[in-house]
Amino acid sequence: MCKMVLYKLLLVLCFTFFPESCVPPPSSGTQQLPTAPLTIIATANPNKYEFVGEVIGIKDGDTVEVLHNNQSTVVRLEHIDCPEKKQPYATQAKQFVSDNCFGKNVKIWHNNKHDRYQRLLALIVFNDSVVLNKALVQAGLAWHYTKYSTDQTYQDLQNEAEAQKRGFWILPNPTPPWEKRDSAKTKHTG
Repeated sequence: MCKMVLYKLLLVLCFTFFPESCVPPPSSGTQQLPTAPLTIIATANPNKYEFVGEVIGIKDGDTVEVLHNNQSTVVRLEHIDCPEKKQPYATQAKQFVSDNCFGKNVKIWHNNKHDRYQRLLALIVFNDSVVLNKALVQAGLAWHYTKYSTDQTYQDLQNEAEAQKRGFWILPNPTPPWEKRDSAKTKHTG
């Protein structure tokens, strides 16, 4: 009981004095997730193709389903990797995407490339100017996926989120999702 009271007091102090860097821990239930400092402004499409579609499903923090011309397309956010379902902050990443995109028309910027699961790799722009991929990293809800991305902007955003202790960076040793997946593969094969 005493720990819970202390925790709630710390949360109140955090939100009062450092609202931009406070994200509730994963066990916080249904508490409202603070919005990230969405300073990521989309100026021009760095990719070759673009379409507008309505987000009709949120698979997880880095995968959404978009309806365009009466066809559903599963989109995997490029450059980033969000926590896996049973990892801390997976729910918060999914909720962040839902809060900002579900039921809304978004721009999909892509190069017509797909991953091994046939998901379209793309940037998603919401509110006409915010790049979702970058906003997730900035909020500490996604890692820069350096295995597939060399875009320094994402690394800079990740370094900033880590320094500001945003999202999962408040944890002592957050585990990147690719390490979680690799350890799961080792358990099944070893």
